[in-house]
Formats: sequence, structure tokens, C-alpha cells
Amino acid sequence: MRRKILCGATTRRGTPCQCKAIRTKHGAWRCRLHGGLSTGPTTPEGRERIAAAVRHRWAAWRTARSAGAPPLHSNAEQ
Repeated sequence: MRRKILCGATTRRGTPCQCKAIRTKHGAWRCRLHGGLSTGPTTPEGRERIAAAVRHRWAAWRTARSAGAPPLHSNAEQ
């Protein structure tokens, strides 16, 4: 018997999503509700908005890093 691959994304309750997963174009397994069918930004404006957000995020990371701040996504607090 074949087992279905589950999404596994964390739900708002904190439990793993139990929906059937779909392979994304980046190789991850997520259900349709958690981005499995998402194609990402398709318009030039959407792509530029995402690129600007990434540049902003990296600039903030570099600034925090040069100031000696701990990593933004540290697992130490959890």
C-alpha cells in the first residue's frame, strides 16, 4: 500500500498540515493551501517587488551583522 506524502507545514494550531502534498518547482512538498500550486510573481511589477524586498532584507541583515547583532533567525531562543 502506498502512503500519501503529507504537506507538513505548520498550521495556525501549531500542528503539521495533514493535506496531500504536491511537489513544487523548487523541490519542496507542500499542499495547495501552503504554496504547492503557487507559481510566484509572474508580472514584471511583481518580480521587481519581490527583488526589492530581497534587497531590503539583505541590506538589513548586513547592517545588523556589522553592528554585531545575533542572527535574525536564531534557534537559540526556542
